[in-house]
Amino acid sequence: MKTIILFIVALALGLMWYEKSHSHSEIRDSKEYVDLALNLENKGLHYAGAINSKNEVDMRLYSKRTPAYPIFLGINSNQDLSIFRFLQLGLLLVIFLVGLIFMRELGYADRKSLLFYSLLNLVNVPIFFTLTFQLSDLLLATVMAVSALCFYRFLKSKNSKLLNYCSLLLSIGVLTKPVLWPMIVIWCVYLLISSRKQKLGAINILPAMVIVLFSWINYHNTGVFHFSSISSINKAQYNGKLMVAQSQGIDSVNSFMNKDGFAVPVNPAEFKTYCSSMDELFYSELRKNPIAYLKVHITGIIKMLIDPGRYEIYTFLGAETATIELTPLLYAGKWKELFNELQKHGFAFYLLVILSVLSILKLGFAFLGLFKSGRSFLIVTLAISIYFLGITGPVGAYRFAIPLQLFLIILASIGLSNTLKFFQKGSE
Repeated sequence: MKTIILFIVALALGLMWYEKSHSHSEIRDSKEYVDLALNLENKGLHYAGAINSKNEVDMRLYSKRTPAYPIFLGINSNQDLSIFRFLQLGLLLVIFLVGLIFMRELGYADRKSLLFYSLLNLVNVPIFFTLTFQLSDLLLATVMAVSALCFYRFLKSKNSKLLNYCSLLLSIGVLTKPVLWPMIVIWCVYLLISSRKQKLGAINILPAMVIVLFSWINYHNTGVFHFSSISSINKAQYNGKLMVAQSQGIDSVNSFMNKDGFAVPVNPAEFKTYCSSMDELFYSELRKNPIAYLKVHITGIIKMLIDPGRYEIYTFLGAETATIELTPLLYAGKWKELFNELQKHGFAFYLLVILSVLSILKLGFAFLGLFKSGRSFLIVTLAISIYFLGITGPVGAYRFAIPLQLFLIILASIGLSNTLKFFQKGSE
């Protein structure tokens, strides 16, 4: 196993070296995290944008990002990207080691099963690309992996102290990425039900306190009590837009996006109007064509599961398809245009095809592994998978599935191991 870890480190270092000499273009989300880190450090201001001399602001940026990952970036206050990449590598190794613990506790610690687990991690190439991106997904995946292990052990032992660790980790998780705030609501309901059977520590109120406190901070900054503006942004600018692409065609997307409600809010009054406008635009389209939304949501789930990391591959290799948005093309059924855009970059396209095949195979073996993983692990895996697949919906992509990759790899390893045993028995 030491050899595999060395391979992982060597692959990561090789990609870091490549990225350092072939820098990719700036990612907007990365810039927002960096700006937030700098504003927190230098001004004590929770704002994910650059502060200019005219004091022009985008009110959405006060709450679009949460502070945990910018604080993680702030640990490396001199902005040395080499140190940052090694911190990211540390997160990746933690996820790998948590997976090893799961494999052993599930009874798959034999050499072949661990070899399958290690190889599946090595061919999960896009996650290595994310080491060079200043994005919160890897930190969130680490938090989810460790919290899943704690909850799995709680299901096995009923030791309520493990719930304390889960609550602490989920509090960090929701401050890493706001996608977790509905999970916190579900978690609090679960704790309330569990409190009837066992005594829970006071720390278990921390997740709810985090939601309320951060929402109050956002109210102070924006005049609207909410946890994150990303919810409003996603409703119309992503989900609504993709619904329009599917139901009315790609040509209708521009007219939808040019509506007055999408104007950038620059003061609290405009921000309040913006939030209500996003709700109105989204639900208006949903009422007109709920079937279209169902189609894009299901397609997004499938896309999220089988996406081999198109964005990560093209961005890392400097082959971004920046001339046109690809996801609306997908939902509009413009397959020829989509294919033409993808194949513009030779090596990146061929790598995408190879990883797509591997991704589909991994998903197939993961499905087989579901039936051999044990009840407790099945509960943990399904709970996390259903949540992330459901909450992400139409905009599903590899990046948003990074917290699921560990569980897919474990299940695929179990599926491969049992498939091999089946054929070995058949040949005897």
